Amino acid sequence: MFEISMDKRYENFIATICNCATPTNVQTDEEFRYILFEVLGVDVFTVFSEKNLDDLITEERIRPEDKEPCLRIRVLFEQNENRWRNLQSVDEIQADRAFTEIRRIACALLKTYCGYSLLDSETENKLWNKIDREYQFSPAFEKTPYPWIQIPAPCRSFSLKTVWDDEQEALVNSFFEQLGVSELNVLEWQHDCFSFCPNAFGKLVKEYHDDERNCNVYFPSYYPNGDYYFFIDQDGKYALFGHPWLHEIVVYGQELIDLFEENKCALELGEIFIQKVDVEDDYTRDGTYVVSDSTYEIACFGYMESYHEGDPYSDRIEGFLTKEILTSDTHEFRTEHINNWEYRVNGVICDGRSAIRIGDIHIRLDSPLPGDLKDGDWATVHISRMDI
Repeated sequence: MFEISMDKRYENFIATICNCATPTNVQTDEEFRYILFEVLGVDVFTVFSEKNLDDLITEERIRPEDKEPCLRIRVLFEQNENRWRNLQSVDEIQADRAFTEIRRIACALLKTYCGYSLLDSETENKLWNKIDREYQFSPAFEKTPYPWIQIPAPCRSFSLKTVWDDEQEALVNSFFEQLGVSELNVLEWQHDCFSFCPNAFGKLVKEYHDDERNCNVYFPSYYPNGDYYFFIDQDGKYALFGHPWLHEIVVYGQELIDLFEENKCALELGEIFIQKVDVEDDYTRDGTYVVSDSTYEIACFGYMESYHEGDPYSDRIEGFLTKEILTSDTHEFRTEHINNWEYRVNGVICDGRSAIRIGDIHIRLDSPLPGDLKDGDWATVHISRMDI
């Protein structure tokens, strides 16, 4: 039996099973059986039995929910053995039907080995229609903030300082695992889209060659590295939207937001800290706390706070008695310190139209915004008091 490397094994498995839209794309029966042997560790005609499957499930090589698809694949092989051995001598329509069914069932197994499968066109179109129409997705090669997507609350935007490495990617994946997300719809703009199991992250095959289309297929990273990557929980509770040129992610779902907040340093997100503390009473600790992102700083009132200079600050600033909220033609961050904790700021509307961002500092607004302002728009706001 010929040897197949781990990477080649998965590549062949995917290219052979999941991209065989026509009979001419399928290899010989013997090669096909060898590939499945390499993937499963046993021969295709002996593995798909009740006993063998139970053993593989015990060994955690097959998921319990994949037992029935495995048995059905064996039946298909038995029924269509002649077609595999002599594809040119059978009716092409009949062969296509057999391969379509094998592909459909094999896609259910693909996540067991590779962690994902190609998203069906109906689901993909439905998701993109929602993103385009409801979320007003507006792609553009633009590095200055603009209203590129409108995600409803609770959502939070984060700026990305560096491309995430494998450890950071695994950390983000662990958030979805902690939240019990079993399926993610993974969308890449104008490219292949996938259905993905976060608990299969460790065995992801991130790239393979699609022989049918003669192109490489890449599975998106959580970091939007070169394109728009969206990860959407199938239950609609959590989502992650990434913009490649703004170096920004928008996180949807409060529990997921909290996990990103708790791990801002590890993910090298926009880091906020207490730059200065000036309290009048050591017991009540009421006084001024200056919040900074190393570029901009905001003096805020605080009471009974335990923060000290240099401490990280992960929450948003609370803006009270906001007024004079106007659209701004000035596309740069500005802060005008009027008095004590009062400011006039120029920044970007964010977080589901609930806040304004100055650099990496998010200020929650207590007044409703004019109807024409949306996330990504520039605005100027007069805030009578800033609180932490």
